[in-house]
Order: sequence, then C-alpha cells, then structure tokens
Amino acid sequence: MTTKETGNKYEAQAVIYLKQRDWLILDRNYNFHHKEIDIIAQKDDEICFIEVKYRKSDEFGHPEQFVTTQKKRNIKYAAKGYVMEKNIVDKNFTFGIISIIRGKIFFKRGFFQW
Repeated sequence: MTTKETGNKYEAQAVIYLKQRDWLILDRNYNFHHKEIDIIAQKDDEICFIEVKYRKSDEFGHPEQFVTTQKKRNIKYAAKGYVMEKNIVDKNFTFGIISIIRGKIFFKRGFFQW
C-alpha cells in the first residue's frame, strides 16, 4: 500500500469517527496554495480544521508529536484561505488532530491556536 493509500484509509476512518459523533464533514483534503487540511468539520457553531496522523505504535512517540511547527503554519495558512474563500463569519474556529494508533482513534480539539 502506498503512503497516499494509507493516508486515505485512515482519513476515511477519521471521517466515520467524526460522523458518529455528529460532526458534519465540510471538506476533505482541502488545498489552498499547495497547503493542505485533511478534514474540515463542523459541529454547532464550531469549525475544526483537522490533521490526521497514523502510527503503527506509539513506541517512538504519540502521532501528534510528529506534527511540525511548519505543518501547523501550513494548516493555519490553508484555514485562513478556507475562511476567506467561503466567506465564513459567526463561527468559532479550532484546530484539531485525530491520532490513530493500533486501530484506536484519539480526537483532540484545540491542538494548537491561531
């Protein structure tokens, strides 16, 4: 399985997880000037920009530890582009991460700030 196929597989699992918890999926693999957000989801008045990370084990660290400062900058940049492009007002924006380790899914909202 290629890296892209693996990513798609675990992003699909993350989408199912979110939908089961009443999140509306607004977009997947959103690109803005070559910066990507894996999932954009909404629940009530919150829009969450979500990075999905998978690891076979946490032996070398939790998946969220592998999200670099540069990756966070890229997600913020793309999120600003999304908000501008869609002309969204009156919503709360958060950044989240879904970590998948050995089939277990962990969702952390407020992973980082603007």
